[in-house]
Amino acid sequence: MSDSTWVSTSMPYLTPREKGQPDAWGEEAASQGGKGGRRIVYAGEGLTPEEVAARMPTVDEREALRLGGDEPLLRLNRVTLDGDDRPIQTDPMVMPAHRQRLHYGIRIG
Repeated sequence: MSDSTWVSTSMPYLTPREKGQPDAWGEEAASQGGKGGRRIVYAGEGLTPEEVAARMPTVDEREALRLGGDEPLLRLNRVTLDGDDRPIQTDPMVMPAHRQRLHYGIRIG
């Protein structure tokens, strides 16, 4: 989509669709005046891209987080939206992977 203010949410993609309904990707794109859809071209095991891999810390990060040389980081990027769903704050974070337990909950229906 060319509108840089458009923010997508995950809920429509997780909600089961009735037979014959368009997919959520195409439906959302159409609601924004565009065209879209999805096609899974590969599903299975593979190498993790660098931008999403739980990476090794830099020397400064290792020092600040009191990590050993073989302890990886967990990266988390959080975006806070205002009442009009506009992003007002971003928080890129790194944390010791072995000390964290993240829980992601979502209600469907």
